[in-house]
Amino acid sequence: MYKDLAQLVYGEDPNLYTYGFDIYHGDDDHGPVQFGSALHPTDGSPARKFCWAKSTQGLSYVDPRYSLHKHQADAISAAYPGSFLFGGYHFLTNEENAISQINHHLAVTDTAHKGSGYLLSLLDCETNPRTSTKPSINQVRAAYQHFVDVTGRGCVLYFGNSDYETLYKAAFPSSHYTICIARYASDSAVAAGNAKGFHPPTSRVAFHQYTGTGRLPPANSSAQPFDLDVYFGSFANLKSKLTY
Repeated sequence: MYKDLAQLVYGEDPNLYTYGFDIYHGDDDHGPVQFGSALHPTDGSPARKFCWAKSTQGLSYVDPRYSLHKHQADAISAAYPGSFLFGGYHFLTNEENAISQINHHLAVTDTAHKGSGYLLSLLDCETNPRTSTKPSINQVRAAYQHFVDVTGRGCVLYFGNSDYETLYKAAFPSSHYTICIARYASDSAVAAGNAKGFHPPTSRVAFHQYTGTGRLPPANSSAQPFDLDVYFGSFANLKSKLTY
């Protein structure tokens, strides 16, 4: 049976870890994402109980597959009540006003409001490959505070491991903010299931995006590789603490 690399490192205790994934429109290039198979795998991989889908970027961009991904997630949530969490993510750009960007995200997703039951939005603060720029600390702070002002709950902040350690950590400590860190195992380690190639985040955080070349079931499919995530807590804890 296929074993996800994170299973070998973090284990499968549902009271300790909850596995998930994140997607954008490019992940459908080899066929639509199978949310049902992700939640109920038959290949030995862990159940994926949460998902962030890219929704927006900058002031006006909307991911062309966001509505479909949300519809698929809502269908799974309806079929298996209380078993799956979905949220949108916004790619924060350096060039535009942060508050206006979050207003755009909130208008498109319509999930970040009290009582919706959706996963907290994720704010992607990585380097923009088109411009080679990244959001300033002040932009991230303004965006986060606007989430708090509008929703009362804030959002999850996503950083690359190196950027977090060298630039953002002092301003956004994991003791006060919910942080997701991208720190990947090598592609060869993922392919070989070699736990020695696994690289947990340097800092203690809430979420770890541990590979950009993972697989959703069926694990032997030729589908697009996925970003796979782990939450360091139970699913019950995730639902109670990190939803709107």
